[in-house]
Amino acid sequence: MALSCKQYKVGFFPGVWDLCHLGHIRAIKESASKCDWLIVGVQISVKNNRKNEPVMDSTEREEAIKALRWVDETRLYDDERRLKRIDKSFKGIRFMGVDHKKDKKYPTKAKIVYISRNHDYSSSELRKRIYQTEIGRVKKENYAKQCAGVIQLQKSLEY
Repeated sequence: MALSCKQYKVGFFPGVWDLCHLGHIRAIKESASKCDWLIVGVQISVKNNRKNEPVMDSTEREEAIKALRWVDETRLYDDERRLKRIDKSFKGIRFMGVDHKKDKKYPTKAKIVYISRNHDYSSSELRKRIYQTEIGRVKKENYAKQCAGVIQLQKSLEY
């Protein structure tokens, strides 16, 4: 067995992981660079816990996370009690995004290592971009329909 020069043996990184984007990938990659074995927790139900309900269900989110080469294992969890049991089940550390540093709603006895966020990627920003793209597409479709209607009207008036 080869010796590891990584800082931690086991790391656990919980999250919702909705609309998996480059920010998620960078955070997971950074976490994996610090430990020999990375477990990523995927929260099943997030009702009343966030500003937005997930677009993807927990099965889709877990599968997307499992597909990342830096993830060794995934664990589904439904609330903070289950998260605490997962924390107790291994002797490792918990990764969190630095944006959660001031949050007091993540009680844990595990050591927390905060992952940097030197980018602007976020699920909220991605939602906005999708929304703007769809609004633009719908406006173009409506404009094309209006133009087709005007052309049809002009043709009918010519006869």
